Amino acid sequence: MKKHIALLFSIATLSMTACGNGEDNDKKPPVPTPVTATVTYSITGGTDITTLFNIEAEYTDTEGQTVTETVDALPWEKSIENVEVPYSGSLKMKITAVENYEAKESYNVGLGGSIGYITSDNRMESNSLSSTMTIAADKTTEYQETIVSRADTYNYTVEIAEK
Repeated sequence: MKKHIALLFSIATLSMTACGNGEDNDKKPPVPTPVTATVTYSITGGTDITTLFNIEAEYTDTEGQTVTETVDALPWEKSIENVEVPYSGSLKMKITAVENYEAKESYNVGLGGSIGYITSDNRMESNSLSSTMTIAADKTTEYQETIVSRADTYNYTVEIAEK
Protein backbone atom coordinates (compact mmCIF):
# COMPACT_ATOMS: atom_id res chain seq x y z
CA MET A 1 0.00 0.00 0.00
CA LYS A 2 2.83 2.36 0.81
CA LYS A 3 4.30 1.67 -2.62
CA HIS A 4 1.00 2.54 -4.31
CA ILE A 5 0.65 5.79 -2.38
CA ALA A 6 4.26 6.74 -3.16
CA LEU A 7 3.67 5.91 -6.85
CA LEU A 8 0.47 8.00 -6.98
CA PHE A 9 2.24 10.87 -5.22
CA SER A 10 5.11 10.71 -7.74
CA ILE A 11 2.68 10.70 -10.70
CA ALA A 12 0.76 13.66 -9.24
CA THR A 13 3.99 15.58 -8.68
CA LEU A 14 5.21 14.90 -12.22
CA SER A 15 1.89 15.92 -13.77
CA MET A 16 2.05 19.29 -12.00
CA THR A 17 5.58 20.03 -13.17
CA ALA A 18 5.29 18.65 -16.69
CA CYS A 19 6.03 20.99 -19.57
CA GLY A 20 3.23 22.41 -21.65
CA ASN A 21 2.85 21.97 -25.38
CA GLY A 22 5.62 24.50 -26.05
CA GLU A 23 3.39 27.27 -27.37
CA ASP A 24 4.23 29.69 -24.54
CA ASN A 25 7.93 29.06 -24.99
CA ASP A 26 7.77 30.05 -28.69
CA LYS A 27 6.11 33.43 -28.06
CA LYS A 28 8.45 36.40 -28.25
CA PRO A 29 7.68 39.66 -26.50
CA PRO A 30 6.14 42.18 -28.89
CA VAL A 31 8.60 44.61 -30.43
CA PRO A 32 7.53 48.15 -29.60
CA THR A 33 6.62 50.28 -32.58
CA PRO A 34 9.07 53.18 -32.86
CA VAL A 35 7.56 56.61 -32.38
CA THR A 36 7.97 58.98 -35.33
CA ALA A 37 6.89 62.55 -35.95
CA THR A 38 6.02 64.97 -38.71
CA VAL A 39 7.74 68.30 -38.08
CA THR A 40 6.60 71.47 -39.82
CA TYR A 41 8.74 74.59 -40.04
CA SER A 42 7.13 77.84 -41.17
CA ILE A 43 7.93 81.49 -41.72
CA THR A 44 5.11 84.01 -41.92
CA GLY A 45 4.72 87.74 -42.16
CA GLY A 46 3.76 90.52 -44.48
CA THR A 47 3.51 89.99 -48.21
CA ASP A 48 6.19 92.62 -48.95
CA ILE A 49 8.81 91.31 -46.54
CA THR A 50 10.70 89.46 -49.30
CA THR A 51 10.75 92.70 -51.31
CA LEU A 52 12.76 94.40 -48.55
CA PHE A 53 14.79 91.40 -47.30
CA ASN A 54 16.65 88.36 -48.53
CA ILE A 55 15.70 85.50 -46.24
CA GLU A 56 17.26 82.06 -45.97
CA ALA A 57 15.72 79.37 -43.80
CA GLU A 58 18.11 76.97 -42.07
CA TYR A 59 16.26 73.98 -40.63
CA THR A 60 17.05 70.51 -39.29
CA ASP A 61 16.12 67.62 -41.57
CA THR A 62 15.14 64.02 -40.79
CA GLU A 63 18.75 62.92 -40.27
CA GLY A 64 19.61 65.89 -38.03
CA GLN A 65 21.49 67.76 -40.77
CA THR A 66 21.09 71.48 -41.44
CA VAL A 67 19.44 72.35 -44.74
CA THR A 68 19.34 75.89 -46.16
CA GLU A 69 16.60 77.14 -48.49
CA THR A 70 15.96 80.55 -49.99
CA VAL A 71 12.59 82.01 -48.99
CA ASP A 72 11.12 83.69 -52.06
CA ALA A 73 7.66 84.46 -50.67
CA LEU A 74 5.64 84.22 -47.48
CA PRO A 75 4.16 82.15 -46.07
CA TRP A 76 6.98 79.59 -46.39
CA GLU A 77 6.57 76.07 -45.01
CA LYS A 78 8.59 72.87 -44.94
CA SER A 79 7.34 69.56 -43.51
CA ILE A 80 9.53 66.57 -42.85
CA GLU A 81 7.99 63.18 -42.14
CA ASN A 82 8.99 60.00 -40.33
CA VAL A 83 11.38 61.77 -37.99
CA GLU A 84 12.65 59.35 -35.35
CA VAL A 85 11.86 60.37 -31.78
CA PRO A 86 13.65 61.68 -29.73
CA TYR A 87 14.37 64.59 -32.08
CA SER A 88 15.98 68.01 -31.76
CA GLY A 89 15.34 70.52 -34.49
CA SER A 90 15.75 74.18 -35.20
CA LEU A 91 14.72 76.89 -37.62
CA LYS A 92 16.96 79.89 -38.08
CA MET A 93 16.40 82.80 -40.43
CA LYS A 94 19.33 84.51 -42.09
CA ILE A 95 18.15 88.00 -42.97
CA THR A 96 19.83 90.69 -45.06
CA ALA A 97 18.39 93.94 -46.37
CA VAL A 98 17.72 94.38 -50.08
CA GLU A 99 19.31 97.61 -51.29
CA ASN A 100 17.47 98.22 -54.55
CA TYR A 101 13.88 97.20 -53.97
CA GLU A 102 10.66 98.03 -55.78
CA ALA A 103 9.40 101.48 -54.81
CA LYS A 104 5.88 101.62 -53.38
CA GLU A 105 3.91 104.07 -51.23
CA SER A 106 3.71 101.55 -48.41
CA TYR A 107 4.79 98.01 -47.56
CA ASN A 108 3.00 95.15 -45.81
CA VAL A 109 5.73 93.86 -43.48
CA GLY A 110 6.20 91.77 -40.36
CA LEU A 111 8.03 88.54 -39.73
CA GLY A 112 7.76 85.46 -37.57
CA GLY A 113 8.26 81.74 -37.52
CA SER A 114 7.17 78.53 -35.90
CA ILE A 115 7.89 74.85 -35.48
CA GLY A 116 5.09 72.38 -34.92
CA TYR A 117 4.95 68.60 -34.71
CA ILE A 118 2.62 65.67 -34.35
CA THR A 119 3.88 62.25 -33.28
CA SER A 120 2.66 58.80 -34.21
CA ASP A 121 1.50 58.41 -30.59
CA ASN A 122 -0.64 61.58 -30.98
CA ARG A 123 1.43 64.13 -29.10
CA MET A 124 1.54 67.55 -30.68
CA GLU A 125 2.88 71.01 -30.11
CA SER A 126 3.07 74.21 -32.10
CA ASN A 127 4.45 77.60 -31.27
CA SER A 128 3.99 80.63 -33.44
CA LEU A 129 5.04 84.22 -33.30
CA SER A 130 4.26 86.53 -36.18
CA SER A 131 3.10 90.04 -36.82
CA THR A 132 2.17 92.15 -39.79
CA MET A 133 1.88 95.87 -40.25
CA THR A 134 2.01 98.50 -42.94
CA ILE A 135 4.87 100.99 -43.09
CA ALA A 136 5.23 104.07 -45.27
CA ALA A 137 7.95 104.20 -47.92
CA ASP A 138 9.95 106.77 -45.92
CA LYS A 139 10.24 104.26 -43.01
CA THR A 140 11.72 101.33 -44.96
CA THR A 141 15.41 102.04 -44.23
CA GLU A 142 14.72 102.33 -40.51
CA TYR A 143 12.62 99.15 -40.61
CA GLN A 144 15.35 97.25 -42.47
CA GLU A 145 17.94 98.30 -39.91
CA THR A 146 15.69 97.20 -37.06
CA ILE A 147 14.97 93.76 -38.54
CA VAL A 148 18.60 93.07 -39.47
CA SER A 149 19.73 94.09 -35.97
CA ARG A 150 17.23 91.58 -34.50
CA ALA A 151 18.15 88.73 -36.86
CA ASP A 152 19.42 86.64 -33.92
CA THR A 153 15.93 86.62 -32.42
CA TYR A 154 14.47 84.74 -35.40
CA ASN A 155 15.61 81.36 -34.14
CA TYR A 156 13.24 78.60 -33.08
CA THR A 157 13.92 75.19 -31.56
CA VAL A 158 11.96 72.04 -30.83
CA GLU A 159 12.70 69.03 -28.62
CA ILE A 160 10.54 65.95 -29.05
CA ALA A 161 11.18 63.56 -26.17
CA GLU A 162 10.49 59.88 -25.96
CA LYS A 163 7.29 59.21 -24.12
